[in-house]
Amino acid sequence: MHRIMLAAVLLYAFLAERLVKSARSLPLSMTLSFGIVAIVIALIALGYRMKTLSSAIEALQDAQALIRWREAHILIMVLLHSVALLGFALRFLHGSFWVALPFYFFSFALLLIWGPREAELVNDGAASNSIGN
Repeated sequence: MHRIMLAAVLLYAFLAERLVKSARSLPLSMTLSFGIVAIVIALIALGYRMKTLSSAIEALQDAQALIRWREAHILIMVLLHSVALLGFALRFLHGSFWVALPFYFFSFALLLIWGPREAELVNDGAASNSIGN
């Protein structure tokens, strides 16, 4: 799922360039408001990551913690994916590629940085299972 989300960000950038031919200058207030929303979304994802993932990783010995770990990663990926969608929307509002590029870039970069990492489940003191992307 993580790789699909990364590919989707690239696909949004490609599709926007193929489908939107003209670019004009968007009002600065619109671009800034989209940027502020993207920053708020990234901060929410960071806060959720810090709050939920740390407790889920510490308690990965039970099935409920594993479910919380997966839910946290999915929610974080969806939030970061929405940043790319803001760039996609700006492009369809006839903003230039250079206006939408930071949204695509930060979405892709944060998805890479905050992507799921392997964690080991511990049963009776021995590693028995691996959780991957």
